[in-house]
Amino acid sequence: MKRLVGLFGLCVVWIGCVAQGPGGEGLIPKQYDGSLVIAPSPAAFDDVRVGCVGSVSLDLVNASPDLPIEITNVLLPSDVYTLSEPLPIALEPGERRTIALHFSPDAPGARAGNATLVTDEGRLHPAKLPLRARAHPRSEVPIDPAALEPLDLVFVLDVSTSMNEIAALRTSIARAFDRIDAEGFDARFGLSTFANDVRIHADAGFLEREAFFVELDSQLQEGSFLPDPDLPRQLLNFDHPENVLGALAVSAREFGFRSGARRYFLLMTDDGFLEPPRVFSDGTPARHGYEETATALGAERIRLFSVHAPQRGRGLSGPYQGAPSLVEQTGGAWFEIEDVDGGRLVLDDLLGDLLGGRTCG
Repeated sequence: MKRLVGLFGLCVVWIGCVAQGPGGEGLIPKQYDGSLVIAPSPAAFDDVRVGCVGSVSLDLVNASPDLPIEITNVLLPSDVYTLSEPLPIALEPGERRTIALHFSPDAPGARAGNATLVTDEGRLHPAKLPLRARAHPRSEVPIDPAALEPLDLVFVLDVSTSMNEIAALRTSIARAFDRIDAEGFDARFGLSTFANDVRIHADAGFLEREAFFVELDSQLQEGSFLPDPDLPRQLLNFDHPENVLGALAVSAREFGFRSGARRYFLLMTDDGFLEPPRVFSDGTPARHGYEETATALGAERIRLFSVHAPQRGRGLSGPYQGAPSLVEQTGGAWFEIEDVDGGRLVLDDLLGDLLGGRTCG
């Protein structure tokens, strides 16, 4: 289990829980031999617990007045570091781009090293960004269900046919219902599903166990519990973006949350999103923008926990057009969806920790 990202805070159980660490505020930019300027320098990840991930926002500036540059590769000292943006990254003269660099420690202790940013300015030395990190051991704290606030948890699930991870999630949701019954958690589950379209199940009602699985299974193949490719919503879905923003914005507005309850969304997707006036492959228009979605989540005090592909994480785990990610804005956290298949992210633990309030946000 690894790489859950959110604001810096308590993380006590999962490997992969992510906390937003300090971004090295106040440190001066580093000017290298070429046109690339990077700030902050060093990139500092202080006091990140094992099982959490610290994030630093990096400002990349092309200081050349007339020549574009392209970052063709980023060499990181180990796989505990990841970038939020796919490569290459092109910068026009004077352009500034903000990306996120993540640190997910696998053991306690201090680390030092460099990230090497290779550009197409071949005659110049690559830009070396110093990295400073310190990790602390994770701890275990017993959960007392009676001492917790109630939980209203809405699953916002991409059910396009590439989402093989839904089968594992379904099994973990069943175990979460078992735990609610056995340990007395005050928790309710709701369901929204999306591909190009958005479906708010059961008229945005919170569901008992049997009704929840009737709704979820209506989108899945019997037996395999993979998304059903024969459903009408799947037949014209040929593109990679899905209606993530619509699912989040509409769910935030339609579900009726209890006063005083923790309000969590668990999003699972392997794709990015579109904003208006773009149109999805089946002709469905994108109706909800990024800022609107952030406002809708904030108005209902919803914390977003997201399981997604980091290479498509713009706006979820990484900045979007200069704005902080939705996870950061809501005080939530994120996981890498590839870790579900790899066995590093156990969804039973993720749901159990959400029930128990053990989050990194």
